[in-house]
Amino acid sequence: MKFVPWSLLLFHIFFFIGKIRAIPCPKEKPIELASHKFMFFNILHGGEERIFKIKSYIEDQKVTFLAMSELNHWKKEDLQKFGDELGLSYTLFLSTKHGYHLGVASYYPLILISKENDSFWHHGYIYVHVKQLNVGIFVTHLSPHNLIVRRWEASQILEIWQDTIPHVPLLV
Repeated sequence: MKFVPWSLLLFHIFFFIGKIRAIPCPKEKPIELASHKFMFFNILHGGEERIFKIKSYIEDQKVTFLAMSELNHWKKEDLQKFGDELGLSYTLFLSTKHGYHLGVASYYPLILISKENDSFWHHGYIYVHVKQLNVGIFVTHLSPHNLIVRRWEASQILEIWQDTIPHVPLLV
């Protein structure tokens, strides 16, 4: 097993806690999301033997919405079971060709806007709308290897948002 320093592992954990204001279109009023927690967690190679600690950490945070990347060796059913155990029963799983899958789990029902796992996207993406919160959430793992690809992926996120539900605030 490869040793991963804690600083690197913590670098892969991104989460938003506390008051969050989604950035709306100019015509919309800001949506107060202070009572909700959104987390993005790169679980690094499927979580391996750390999965119980990862699950415990997520439970402690009491998140409303969880996005995960690097779900290596996971299947749709694994994500559903993981989400159910966390009280996040609405899930979507994106299987990718290279095995670095993406997944989302939510307390509220999810409306799939679009998803992609073709070769243009390094890790693919899942784009959902959480109607009860009136927020769109775009989940991806940008290319770690190439700045030009990352810039293209970022521009595509904005383009996809503008082409679908631009009146709804977007979390990325």
